[in-house]
Amino acid sequence: MAPAQLTTPYSLQLTATGGANLTWSVASGALPAGMTLNSSTGMLSGTPTQTGDFTFQVKVSDGSRTDVQTYTLSAVEKLALADIPAPAAEVGVPFELAAKATGGKGPYKWSATGLPSGLSIDAASGAISGTTTVAGLAPVKVTVTDALGLTTTADVKLVVAAKLALAAKALRQAKAGHLYAARLAASGGVRPLSWRVTGAPGLRVNPATGALSGTPRKAGTYRLKVQVTDKLGVRATGVLVLKVR
Repeated sequence: MAPAQLTTPYSLQLTATGGANLTWSVASGALPAGMTLNSSTGMLSGTPTQTGDFTFQVKVSDGSRTDVQTYTLSAVEKLALADIPAPAAEVGVPFELAAKATGGKGPYKWSATGLPSGLSIDAASGAISGTTTVAGLAPVKVTVTDALGLTTTADVKLVVAAKLALAAKALRQAKAGHLYAARLAASGGVRPLSWRVTGAPGLRVNPATGALSGTPRKAGTYRLKVQVTDKLGVRATGVLVLKVR
């Protein structure tokens, strides 16, 4: 007998072969509170209001003959998936997301479709983990099935960023003793970014925006060591050449 869930309408048509003008009744035991058996049609229906495993006997009669069958109906809290906030993901960075379920009857079994390449779901725990290999938007469907066969599904949108990299952008020439401004750039990664620059006399970088500004002190060719770090702790480094005339 299919299980029932609290707050969820339930119906099950009982049937019998032979006879006519049948009458149905509960001969012994009890249905879950909120459930009834229609004496004319044999329809078991209602919205259960209590949990448990309910064993009862159903009698069907055509007036001269009767038959009795024993059934067990499990009523459980409604199976539901908790909100699954999707953390930011990035190519090449280990990823983990924990899916949680409530209600139903354990143990649960988990599955998922649409996972990005490199990720998998643990069938026993619901943990999604791995290291992504392809950037992009991944519409994932997570499904949980309980021990009674009840199932529910939730949509999870995973956004996988490309691996953080410094943009190969040449710095424009500067003039000694004159104000200079440029903006460093990066591709991929998960915002916000944090910038650090060394080897640029008279210049400083805004750590939040990557804006490079100041007044170079003397002419020359300078090799600026640039480092950018994203929200996930991924770092990209490089050297940019600044010519000051």
